[in-house]
Amino acid sequence: MAEDAAHRTIWLDRLLVGTLLSLALLMPGPWYVIFYLRGAAIAGCLFANVRREPLFWVALAAFQGAGIAIDWTYADNHRYLAVYWSLALALGLSLSGTAQWDCLRVQSRLLLGLVSLFATGWKLSSGEYLSGDFFEYTLLTDDRFSAKVHHLLGVPATDLRANRQLVDTILASVPDLAQPITSGRLLSSPWVRSFALFLTWSGVILEGALAFVFLCPTPDSHWGHRLNWARDGLLWLFLLGTYAIAPVLGFGGILAMMGATQTTSLRRANIYFALLVVLQLLEVTFQYRV
Repeated sequence: MAEDAAHRTIWLDRLLVGTLLSLALLMPGPWYVIFYLRGAAIAGCLFANVRREPLFWVALAAFQGAGIAIDWTYADNHRYLAVYWSLALALGLSLSGTAQWDCLRVQSRLLLGLVSLFATGWKLSSGEYLSGDFFEYTLLTDDRFSAKVHHLLGVPATDLRANRQLVDTILASVPDLAQPITSGRLLSSPWVRSFALFLTWSGVILEGALAFVFLCPTPDSHWGHRLNWARDGLLWLFLLGTYAIAPVLGFGGILAMMGATQTTSLRRANIYFALLVVLQLLEVTFQYRV
């Protein structure tokens, strides 16, 4: 993507700053992990010699890993991937010249392919996911989606609040073995079930396609050029379609930085940064709860 040392340095700085900002948005786990990551993000964004230091990224990975170990029962897949990407950057930064960029490109491509492969496998093996129940429950009870569900799917705000209250009541009754509440009916609208099924199967198909294109070897013929376009196009679609709905911008940012690293076109790489801005604007629009 970058043809000379000057362009590689400029692009590398953009990649590292974008990753640091994405890590700061993740807000993973304990407060001291958040404090450290945001402090490191500020230092890395301000000082080029800090963000270009491999040991800086090793330290970031180690601290994130310690945070995962401390509250592993609550650690989601986003945090694990952030550790892997931090280590990948440390390895790439330990090299120089074209070897540095080649290393980063290969690692980002493999990480994107493997993440998509394992995500697809998990979805296909989970009956609750394939039935659409997972997304239907999440849309109706997770307050992070409440504004979008209210405005786009027509579920009244009072019904969404009642759903969350029902879940809280059921969870609170679990310790009371004498009279536990074990069931209830969630309030919904005709569109929610259909949208949940759409999210379910579009996710399976799209992530399966991502796994294929990123793990497929790149041929030297004109098909290699088409494959590179397919990788970028599918990843753009995934980022926009997923993170315009799911409020996990830190994870979306890390995936975008991986995508920007593996692409063979500077113009297409810039689209990843543009997508980050668009997704942030969408999240600000729907950040309130109803």
